[in-house]
Amino acid sequence: MPEDRPSTPRTNTDLASAKLFNSEAFAELFEADKDRLYTYIYAFVNNSAAADDIFQETCLALWKDFHKFEQGTNFTKWANGIGFNRVLSFRRQHKKYTLGLSDDFLVDFEKTLADSEANIVVQEAKLGYLEHCRALLSDPMKKIFNSFYIESKTAQEVADDTGRSVFAIRKAVHKMRQKIFDCVDEKEQEGDS
Repeated sequence: MPEDRPSTPRTNTDLASAKLFNSEAFAELFEADKDRLYTYIYAFVNNSAAADDIFQETCLALWKDFHKFEQGTNFTKWANGIGFNRVLSFRRQHKKYTLGLSDDFLVDFEKTLADSEANIVVQEAKLGYLEHCRALLSDPMKKIFNSFYIESKTAQEVADDTGRSVFAIRKAVHKMRQKIFDCVDEKEQEGDS
């Protein structure tokens, strides 16, 4: 079986550029996630000093183990796992931070947080799809959308503003909703594939 290794040994320059790439990738991912990660850790200990200590340990572990992170996967999930393990370790060493909660409870709580974060990501994607689909509407439809959904006007008020009948406005709203629903559904299916 042939080896997958390069035929020439890696030079110091190759190693330095690989390390630079990793540090840049780490910095970008970490910078985008650090505030959320701190909040995540704080939720388990409810103490700033403890959260600071755990966050520092987590940051060091993330940097040290970044070579194990698979590029293109979910950095937040990976960071949460490392942070959660640091929380459990800290709680074992410092019993006063257990808050009367068992490790089993924390594991369940962590799963709930992970599920909530996953739902937030899904909802943000749907909002992005909605905004994209709304932007595809014709200008008159955008005006009706804004009047009806943003300004919370009634069909009668929109009809009065546009000089159209209430029936015409209701028909336009129904048509617009269907168009947006179909567009969002299509974008979701594209995202799933």
